[in-house]
Amino acid sequence: GAKFWAKVLSDLRNRGVQDILIAVVDGLKGFPQAIEAAFPRTRIQTCIVHLLRHSMSFASYKD
Repeated sequence: GAKFWAKVLSDLRNRGVQDILIAVVDGLKGFPQAIEAAFPRTRIQTCIVHLLRHSMSFASYKD
């Protein structure tokens, strides 16, 4: 969850990562918030494949 990702991102910062420009996420709960907390200037985007798959769940399959 969010605590795990906060620890991972904190470890990255401690290893010398100063900033992350963009993060592409797949919908994991708490991950975008953890990124924003550790690296506030990061642009966060949902993976286009996951967006398409999610949107297709609302469409019926017909030829």
